[in-house]
Parts: sequence; C-alpha cells; structure tokens
Amino acid sequence: AMHKFDNVHQDQIEWYAHEMDAINARNKLIDPVLGNCPNMLFFHIPTREYRTAWVKVREWMASHDKDFTTYHDAYPDAPVAIDGDVTYYYGVMGESERIRNGEKTYGVYAGVEDATLYPVVDGVEQDGLLLQAGFERNLTAIFCGHDHYNNFSIEYKGVRFTYGMSVDYLAYSGIWKVRAQRGCTIITVGQDGSFDVAARNYYEDYTVTQPN
Repeated sequence: AMHKFDNVHQDQIEWYAHEMDAINARNKLIDPVLGNCPNMLFFHIPTREYRTAWVKVREWMASHDKDFTTYHDAYPDAPVAIDGDVTYYYGVMGESERIRNGEKTYGVYAGVEDATLYPVVDGVEQDGLLLQAGFERNLTAIFCGHDHYNNFSIEYKGVRFTYGMSVDYLAYSGIWKVRAQRGCTIITVGQDGSFDVAARNYYEDYTVTQPN
C-alpha cells in the first residue's frame, strides 16, 4: 500500500491552543485591552487547506484565462483576489498531480482524509480543527516544506499559507539543477504584528554561481 502523509494530531492542536491561551492571558495581565497575540505555525507537511486554496486558484485561472503555473509568470505585481476566501500572492505548484490514496493531489501532498480532524458536512470537507483553533487565536500564517517543487503563497480565510523555497540537494535527485524554485523565504515581522513574505531565488537574487 502507498504510504500516507500525516496530519497535525488532536493532542498537538490542544497543545497549540493551550500555549496560545497562556500567552494571551499573560499579555492581558500587562494590558487588559490587548487582543490575541498574532502567531505563525511552521510544519514540514502542508495542511489540507493548502490544497483547498490551490484548487480555488486553479479554477480562477481557468475562468479568467490566466496562468500562474510557470515560475516566470508566478510573481504578479500585486496580490490577486480569487474570491472572498482566497488571495493569491505568488508562486507555483510544480509537483505532479497524481492520485494518491484515492485522492487527486493537485500537486499538494497533504495529510490523508481524517473526519476526526477535518469534519465532513453534507459530503463537503470542512476546515480542519487546527485552523479552527487558529481562527480563535489570531493565527496569521502557516509555513511548510515537503513538496520541493512548490513555492506558492496564498491567503485563505485570512491566514497566509506559504511553501518555503527549496534548499535541498539530496531529497529529489538532480533538484539542484532546477534553478527557479531554489532559494529562501524571508519573513519580515513588524512591531504591530504585520508581516511580509518574500521568496528569494538562490541564483538570481543572490547571484550564486550554478554548479556544473
């Protein structure tokens, strides 16, 4: 059987909620009018909402005769509002779109279906319990890796979902020869909790010489 990628577990969600509640409680002791502290989460494997958001971008591209599927075209001058839930910032899905564990991946190799973590209502999968906990605690962004050829950054329901640029040399054979998605992701956070995310290319932005 094909191995399955995992989701964030219930006990991990509870840990996140407990820690953020404690931080917010301490902050309110200092200043009772403070809201919940903005926070970010960092994982290896993307959550299923990455796929949900990317599918919406794909559908929008098909109906608007746009194409963000090549690295050259995937950096618009300004964010693109896809619908009321999704805003596209930059980047591509560069992985294959094969079926895995009975699901079409759309190039996003997220955790498997799990109704205990992603409730299903009238046949439609809802946002996961982790994201729901994040909505209540001012979660602003999630960052992941895992899919080395993906580097897109999309806002979904007010939370920024971003793939980091690839830095590996071994996980994918010959990946170092693919220049477009190699580099780093810079996160700049302001004192007011605002933030900016930018992809930087290893060869173009830092003028590193391509090895032979």
